[in-house]
Amino acid sequence: MTNGARPLYFATNLEHRNLTEDDLLAVTALAERGVPVLPLVWTESDPASLPDGAMVILRSTWDYHRRPAAFGRWIAGLEARGVRLLNEPALIRWNLDKHYLKELDAAGVSTIPTLWLPLGARKSLDALLSAAGWSTAVVKPTVSAGARDTTIVRSGDGAAERSFAELHREVDLMVQPYLAEIERDGEWSLVFLDGEYSHAVLKRPAQGDFRVQTELGGTVSSGLPPDVALRAGRRAMECLPSSPPLYARIDGVVAGDEFLVMEAECIEPGLFFAEDPSAASHFADCLVARLTHAL
Repeated sequence: MTNGARPLYFATNLEHRNLTEDDLLAVTALAERGVPVLPLVWTESDPASLPDGAMVILRSTWDYHRRPAAFGRWIAGLEARGVRLLNEPALIRWNLDKHYLKELDAAGVSTIPTLWLPLGARKSLDALLSAAGWSTAVVKPTVSAGARDTTIVRSGDGAAERSFAELHREVDLMVQPYLAEIERDGEWSLVFLDGEYSHAVLKRPAQGDFRVQTELGGTVSSGLPPDVALRAGRRAMECLPSSPPLYARIDGVVAGDEFLVMEAECIEPGLFFAEDPSAASHFADCLVARLTHAL
């Protein structure tokens, strides 16, 4: 198959203007199917200048959370230009703020208990932890990525109280109980392509940390997730507010007899193509099918 006159772009950030090593595996698989891919740095691109019939796949736009308003305008600009965007704009907007976890929870998806703190709520961290019965918790902005501004806090810690108050003057926050299972057992990432389970990895934090990101010393290994994780992941996918997305990643942790969903990543998740020999080819086949349908 060839892509005809429809230009295909992988949207990325400035740091990865030539795309990530993982996404280059998908680029190679698409090239083998006669579909060339061009990188598109979202902060440097003007949607109005894109050619007719362009299609943009969000991939490593990993700095969007630092400029969420600008990112939203860029998405709107792509829509106005008639660019086909995957995942779809409505799903992207829904997924920008982690308040979407409230909707998943209401739909019966098991999530980590969360306190939601709107900007300017002026809450005492100690009072919140005491009322919730948590001695240790994790605080993060509701719009964030890559563990940015994500911290572990303990009751009675004056420095944590001050940092919490300072951050809360700037952004909405979410507070969740600290789960020792993440350090002990790791966090699962389940990758879904075209709405169907594809593959999974187990992410573990560095010794003494709770964050699993590789840039923070975490490790990633392929693995077969437990049945409870697969059931919860599929249930979360069923609850997304649109037709099956091209890609999605459900992150969570097994706690007791439950899999608690921590994230449903539908904007720019790493898809761990390198951890599964067939994943990049599977992704390419799913995308080619959509390109064929769009022609």
